[in-house]
Amino acid sequence: MRADRALAALASGETTAIVVAIMDEHMVGASVGDSQAWLIAGRDVDVLTERQRRKPLIGDGGAMPVAFERVHLGRTLLVGSDGLFNYVPLDRMLQIVASEPVENAPNALIDAARLRSGALQDDIGVVIAS
Repeated sequence: MRADRALAALASGETTAIVVAIMDEHMVGASVGDSQAWLIAGRDVDVLTERQRRKPLIGDGGAMPVAFERVHLGRTLLVGSDGLFNYVPLDRMLQIVASEPVENAPNALIDAARLRSGALQDDIGVVIAS
């Protein structure tokens, strides 16, 4: 919320945000906007950001981040912007996360969102940790 107020004071624009802290097998975080964070084990998806508020965004001055907390043993954390989640089908995301090494998966996910021309329909940010 401090970051939201500081950015609003600068009138520098608005953005979505997800913050995750991982400590051993435990994770805590908070989110606001339309980006998402998932914990994945095989075909099982736990949407950490399911209760987040889409608006107001960070930088508006009124953002209301929603906290989450989980044990993450044996699961992969996938954090991404709406440019990923809106344009890559669930089955394709799960297949990439299951088959690609962690260091290659973000680029493979971004490539899966590309149009035939190679362009992207929206900006994409992706982070994966296991």
